Amino acid sequence: MPLDATPERHSLRAPVGAREAGLATAFLVANSQAVSLRQLATAPDLRGRVNAAYRFISWGAIAGGALATLLGPWQAALIGAALMAAATLPVALSPVRSMTTLEPH
Repeated sequence: MPLDATPERHSLRAPVGAREAGLATAFLVANSQAVSLRQLATAPDLRGRVNAAYRFISWGAIAGGALATLLGPWQAALIGAALMAAATLPVALSPVRSMTTLEPH
């Protein structure tokens, strides 16, 4: 019997599929909110620079891969987790957390 035809394997498809659909939906909602907030909170003449800086963050994947090659995957993951935790500090300490209204520029 093929490995994919086992009943145990089929029983996980619905819960895993539902979880993936939920995560994809949450990602889409969070991303659209982040883009809207970023565009509303940024002056029109600076939006290009802010969006470029935001896109530059994805280049961290290349640095993470290089770090994993040099130090190993666990060490790179620990360093990445520490950097992600440190990246929350500016937002946590800024007035963004207490904003109730947003005035567009």
